This record gives sequence, structure tokens and C-alpha cells, in this order.
Amino acid sequence: MRLKMMSCREVEEECRSHGSVLGGKPNRCVIYPPDPSIVADQLERRNNNWFVRAKVASDLVVQVGDFSFHLHKLAMVSKSGYLNRLVFAKRSEAHGDNGAGYLKLVLPDLPGGTKTFESVVNFCYGFNVDVTATTVAPLYCTPNFLEMSDDLHHGNLISKAEAFLHGNFLERHF
Repeated sequence: MRLKMMSCREVEEECRSHGSVLGGKPNRCVIYPPDPSIVADQLERRNNNWFVRAKVASDLVVQVGDFSFHLHKLAMVSKSGYLNRLVFAKRSEAHGDNGAGYLKLVLPDLPGGTKTFESVVNFCYGFNVDVTATTVAPLYCTPNFLEMSDDLHHGNLISKAEAFLHGNFLERHF
């Protein structure tokens, strides 16, 4: 499958003439993520691997540096536009699912590294993430890289970091 980059004007024209960018009838399927507390019991580390303890087997492995996170696609792609695109692109490739029943993504240059990605994973699964003066910078940069905006999920991680900055710094100093 060969992808073509389209300008905004071309996308609008394609939608007007075909009802969809892909042509034909538009797909109106909407997927709602399950309650995160049902999906994951806890996040645990074994050597250089992080596992989400859940009743459902993980179907996504994200490698950040030397660490591998064994996760669930739905929990991650529902809050990250970047991971959503990577998963979709890998699925459309013939070799995306490596035959092991899961998809593997490698993020070698993720801002904030493994420690911040652990916080991102906790957030995606509905666990508490503390934003403090020492964690606010990485918790702002990494979600921006991963495109975790309110467009995907109301109260996403970018807005949590922005609220901390606004409430603890901007109001006091400007």
C-alpha cells in the first residue's frame, strides 16, 4: 500500500467528492476505551521489562532505551496520537505483527526516557501521576512528543502539566 501526502485543500476536495478521504462510504465506527481500572491492576518491573498486570494479555511492546513495556494497544492509542499512528502504520505493513501475537514499537529518542514513559503508562492506565516541580518539564515534553492532547482524551497529560505550570508558576510570577 502506497501512501500519498495530501494538502488540506486536496483532503477537503476528496471528502466533498467521495464522502471520505479513502473513497466510498465513510466508516463511522467509534471505539470507546474500557474503564482503565478494569484493564490494569498494576505496573510491575522485572529486570529491564515492565509488565501491566491485567486479565487480558498484552498486545503491544514499546521499547524505550534498554527497557521494554508490555502494554495494551487500546489503553495507549486512545490517549496518544503518535502511538496511534505508529500502531496503525505497523498494522498495515505485512510484517507489523511479528507472528508473536503482539506489536513491537521502538522509541529510541523519547524525551524524558524510561522514567517519564513509566509515568505516561501509569496515566494511560488510569493510575495517579504526581506532577511536581521536578517532574513537570519531562511530563510536559514527553506527552507533547506523544501527542497526548485534549483532542484525544479530555484531561490528557499535556493539560495536566499545563495546569500545574499555570497554577504554580505563571499566576505567582506574572
